[in-house]
Amino acid sequence: MTLWLRLLWLIATAWRRPKLAPPFGVSRLGFRVWPHDLDTSLHLNNGRYWTLMDLGRTDLMLGSGLWRAVLRQRWTPVVSAGQIRFRRELRPFQTFDLETLLALGRDPLRHRAPDGGPGDLHGRGHRAGSGRAL
Repeated sequence: MTLWLRLLWLIATAWRRPKLAPPFGVSRLGFRVWPHDLDTSLHLNNGRYWTLMDLGRTDLMLGSGLWRAVLRQRWTPVVSAGQIRFRRELRPFQTFDLETLLALGRDPLRHRAPDGGPGDLHGRGHRAGSGRAL
């Protein structure tokens, strides 16, 4: 349920975030690790990273205006491959930013979770995707 609330919050507050100029715009979203995000090791669940990256991808579509074409063409964005490299754990109630950008070349979509220090990351994810028309 909380993921739906995060999605609704993302959509409702999209107008307050800066517009993104594709393909070089970077979506930046702030999150906090809540107790329902934890696994048995008391850090952010590995599967939750993927879900939060979906929110980053959604924000990228909203901020760049691509969502209009997605709705008009009835496209279904599909992730066909993904990889995450974890560097540091995210502990309960810790805040972090998720950066999502389109990358030209081999890895079409990149996500980063910087921890605030210069060049310091908690994790980095790469996703290859495709679209499907209904």
